Amino acid sequence: MKEKRKWIIVWCMVCLVFSVTHTWAGIDSLRSETAKALKQAMAKLQYPKDTENLVCLTNAGYALVQGEGTRGFCKTVRDICGVSADTGTILCVHTDLDAPLYFALAHKTSPDTLPLVLISQTGDTFDVSGPIDVYVKKGKSFEEFKSLGRRAFSVVSIVNGWANDFPEDLIQGALYHDHLCGGVSTGFLTVSYIKKHLPLSENQRYTYIGAPAWCQDDYIVTAMNLTPGKRGYLSMQFQWDDVWKTAKKEYAGMGGLVIRYDEKAQKGDATLLKFDWRRDDLLKFINDPEFDLKDRSNPLMHVYFSRFFLANKAHPEKFLSVMARKAINNKADLARLVAMGANPLEEMLGKRVAQP
Repeated sequence: MKEKRKWIIVWCMVCLVFSVTHTWAGIDSLRSETAKALKQAMAKLQYPKDTENLVCLTNAGYALVQGEGTRGFCKTVRDICGVSADTGTILCVHTDLDAPLYFALAHKTSPDTLPLVLISQTGDTFDVSGPIDVYVKKGKSFEEFKSLGRRAFSVVSIVNGWANDFPEDLIQGALYHDHLCGGVSTGFLTVSYIKKHLPLSENQRYTYIGAPAWCQDDYIVTAMNLTPGKRGYLSMQFQWDDVWKTAKKEYAGMGGLVIRYDEKAQKGDATLLKFDWRRDDLLKFINDPEFDLKDRSNPLMHVYFSRFFLANKAHPEKFLSVMARKAINNKADLARLVAMGANPLEEMLGKRVAQP
């Protein structure tokens, strides 16, 4: 019996060692394939030497390979391409753990030229695209980017933000959101407005309610550290472009609800924001009155919106204002806004009439 048990233990150890070494071999093999693909990409970009004008977007660090982390793949990128995270030229884009690896190399060769090569994992190897100029400018067509597949929106929007020297915190929010849409950039303006016009008093803390919630909320929770796990962020199901109509008035363009509350004093206030996208001003800004603003899947539109918002970053009041404000005088007042089953928009604006 003891002899049998000994052989079972030995067999289990052999299986464990085989499993671990097999996993390591798999990762090493994929890292080797990554190196080959990166070298091909650098060749297609004509081996750029000005690495400060070169950037790599990747989901390494988020994606897993055979249950193992992939952060170390960034070292391979650094060694071959000369870019690094500490200089802001390796940008890790949030994806789910099971997503295939990808690397997007873009080289800013002039103020409005941005050739990009996409490296996409396919099983145990990688596909390497041809270089495509992804800089968004008048005359560009979304059709040019479709060859990048499902990563087109993400890589085109983020690398344009990088090429335009967008603030680091906005890029960070976009990486978390996994693309830099105009919605994320509205969050940049919203946070600027809150800090400027709704600062905290001593002992107060913020709670932000996405009512409605949209892409800006991913920037807001990262920039203000208002995560759901710390009870700093809540949301409700209400479409961002929907209208709240009461018996007396119609409210459109809601931009989220900001609560400032002092737990000890049990006092604070709630401010419902209004957001104006100023679409007509955008068309003037890009000097293209015929541009179609209805196709929300078009990354060109989102890049234009982000540039427009950033050009006005010193004046968030151009886009944000107060729709409604309410005092919070006790815990019951707060509960009507944040407790289970609460309807904060009804509390702030009044009962909504039935929609046809």
